[in-house]
Amino acid sequence: TGEPEPYVTSKVPNSQFRTNSNSYLGFEDGAVTLEKGQKLWIDIQNFVACRSYYTTDGTTPTTASPRYVDGLTFNSSCTLKVLNVSLSGVSEAIRTLTITVTPATYRYVRFVGHGDQTGVTTRLVELEALEGATNRLLNKVPLAGYQAPNGGTIGVATNGEKVHASGYPLWWSGEGIPELKYDLGALYPIDTINVTGYSPSVDPRTTQFKVYVSKDNTNWKLVADYSANTNNQPESGWNFPIV
Repeated sequence: TGEPEPYVTSKVPNSQFRTNSNSYLGFEDGAVTLEKGQKLWIDIQNFVACRSYYTTDGTTPTTASPRYVDGLTFNSSCTLKVLNVSLSGVSEAIRTLTITVTPATYRYVRFVGHGDQTGVTTRLVELEALEGATNRLLNKVPLAGYQAPNGGTIGVATNGEKVHASGYPLWWSGEGIPELKYDLGALYPIDTINVTGYSPSVDPRTTQFKVYVSKDNTNWKLVADYSANTNNQPESGWNFPIV
């Protein structure tokens, strides 16, 4: 008994581009607009085993170019070119896609407290979701089901005032408390989350927390993990870019 002969086919790969993770409905050459970080997949439609190679600078890809493995993401607009080569050495004509990248958009913000250097007490003065200089979280209240603060009223957390005085900050006790979820009311290209705890000059605290953003209140993107923070905050809080 000899070694089995490798499978050889003269079929030309037939590929498509796709942006929906829940559907195989796709498109061929042309143009597409993607949000920053949104995935783009390359599928082989006629079940030919292939290797795919690509470039994003407009040059023609070769088998020495980066190899496609899974969905691609893009931070800026570009021209994507793809070379699909079957394991039998048959190549498809180069696929070309003009990609325009726009800022990612989010509708929901989630803050989870993890205490500070004194234990499990989380203090919060102000939470902001910034689109440039515009605070999309201004005067929003959390979605139903949040834990009421032990001190202060929840509205001061998003009233636009960073006051370090009586009634500020809000505070809660318990690991993972509070969990505050906010609905911005629409999708916005927010680029920064600001978290302000108690004044470092009045009562220095190493506020510990996690902050997330989401499009749909289901799939969450971690913006900042400060659950083990050991640094006192700046007077105006921390700014966390959404990348």
